[in-house]
Amino acid sequence: MSVFARLRVAALVCAAATVVLGCKKGAPGDGDGGLDGAVVAASDAGAIELPSHGAAVTPSDDANIPPAASDELDARMKHLLEAIAQDQPELAQDVLFPRKGYVDFADAKDPGKAWDTKVKASFDKSIHKLHKTKGIDRSTFSSFELGKNIVHTAAKKKELKSPTWRVKHSKLYYMAEGHTKTLALAELTSWKGAWYVTRLR
Repeated sequence: MSVFARLRVAALVCAAATVVLGCKKGAPGDGDGGLDGAVVAASDAGAIELPSHGAAVTPSDDANIPPAASDELDARMKHLLEAIAQDQPELAQDVLFPRKGYVDFADAKDPGKAWDTKVKASFDKSIHKLHKTKGIDRSTFSSFELGKNIVHTAAKKKELKSPTWRVKHSKLYYMAEGHTKTLALAELTSWKGAWYVTRLR
């Protein structure tokens, strides 16, 4: 084989390697907001352990569960307490299940309208009711504890278009009138690697 022929083969090999490496770098899920992105976000925040009495899951499903505790989750739950204390639901919009996520997940004729009239309306109403709790207007956030029984909810006609994770009976602890008190959260649902409130009471 001549020198020129050898150089041509070497150039072709280098070009092929560049293409392969380039494809790996831009693989689906690298920050594209898809399912893979949610898995990465959850694993980056640290692995969590399911309690022994929790829902049985496969290892691949376990990788998709959002972290049970993080500074980011505590910060959003602090916003929830502030919203209740000040009777201003808009202060806790980052803890309410997003409208976009509901439109993607809910199997409804008009999921956007359903979010407006059910999820958001119920959340706001609960904020107003909880504001009447004695001493909560002068409260300070202590900690948040995710519920123990994390359930993998399957897709179901007229309910969910795709499976997701849900957990009930989570607890927000706060200080009021010199005592530690507890606020029970009815239901949280996962979306893109994070937990959001779908039912406050």
